[in-house]
Amino acid sequence: MGQIPVISLNANGMESTPGFTMTIPLLTKAMQGIVYGDLFMRLLYSTRPYELQEGSAEALHQKWKKICQESLSKKSIPFLEFGKNVKGIIRDFDALPMNYKFKEPKVGIVGEILVDSPLCNNHIVELLEKEGAEAVMPDLMDFLLYCFYNQNFKHENLGASWKERPSTYRHCLLESFERPQERNWKSPSTSLLPEIFENWRKRQDSMFPRNQTGEGWFLTEKCWS
Repeated sequence: MGQIPVISLNANGMESTPGFTMTIPLLTKAMQGIVYGDLFMRLLYSTRPYELQEGSAEALHQKWKKICQESLSKKSIPFLEFGKNVKGIIRDFDALPMNYKFKEPKVGIVGEILVDSPLCNNHIVELLEKEGAEAVMPDLMDFLLYCFYNQNFKHENLGASWKERPSTYRHCLLESFERPQERNWKSPSTSLLPEIFENWRKRQDSMFPRNQTGEGWFLTEKCWS
């Protein structure tokens, strides 16, 4: 299928992403899209098991997904709309009528990055919810931040070349996309978005960052949180 262009998200030149030009506006919108997706996942999974009216959380998800898609489809970079949309999404999910009298057991879903897709995980979230559980899944943005942090750790502690170390600028840039969430996150259904490395520091007694196997300490930390 060589005639089909593919965007490959990698930093070591494995793929040249033929057919696409990764411009700053395109990359910015991609990062905004990741934040939207993470936000929908968190809110939907933490409210759907407790909704008083069946289907209300999914209806709200579809409403805001359309708004976000239209925003990202504009030629200009929707910086102001991005923050406004994030605030609106959290506000509307907070207003959903919920029954928190009985909290469902939380079940963490971990594995390769493809686990985020229902087509790849065989719709395991829906299965868990039918069985009376609340699904918890790591964010994609936190995975990218984890990769940056891992490279820094390898350079500082395991002898990796400084060339493999991502710049602080790129690291801070990624984190900046999450700030609209952090400023507006007041949902009673989910705790404030944890800063990934703050939580890791609390887990050092059981998971050390030298664990570089797959997603290593990241998966353990996220589902423990």
